[in-house]
Amino acid sequence: MNDIFLSYASEDREFARRLVNVFTDVGWSVFWDRDTPVGKSWDRVVEEQLTKARVVTPLWSPRSVESDWVMIEATEGMEQKNLFPALIQSARIPLRFKLTQFADLSDWDGSTTHDGCARLLTAIASHLEGDLP
Repeated sequence: MNDIFLSYASEDREFARRLVNVFTDVGWSVFWDRDTPVGKSWDRVVEEQLTKARVVTPLWSPRSVESDWVMIEATEGMEQKNLFPALIQSARIPLRFKLTQFADLSDWDGSTTHDGCARLLTAIASHLEGDLP
C-alpha cells in the first residue's frame, strides 16, 4: 500500500515528478503512473493502487480538469474521504470538488517552505499520522 496516489494529466508530468520527489524526501511512498509494472494491466493496477492509497492528491490544471481519469481518481478520493488536492495552474475546478480546499501550488518554487506546499505537507502528515496501523 502506498501513502499517496498522485493523479495528474500526462502533460503535467514534470510538475508531478517534482512533487513526487518532495513526498519521497519526506518519507512517504507514492504511486503515480510511472510505477506501473511491465506486463501488468494499467487500469487494474491503477484501480488497485487507488483503493489502497491512504491519500489521493489530484493536481488541478487546465489539462487535468479535462481528463476523465483524473476525475475518476479524484472522485474515488472524495468518496474515501482522503482527498488532498493541489492547484498547479489556474483552472476551473469541477463543481463537485469545489467544497474541498486545495493547496495552491500555482507559483510553487519547488521548496517545502512555499506556503502552498507547506500547507499540503502538513495536511497530509496530519491525515497519515491519524491513519497509521
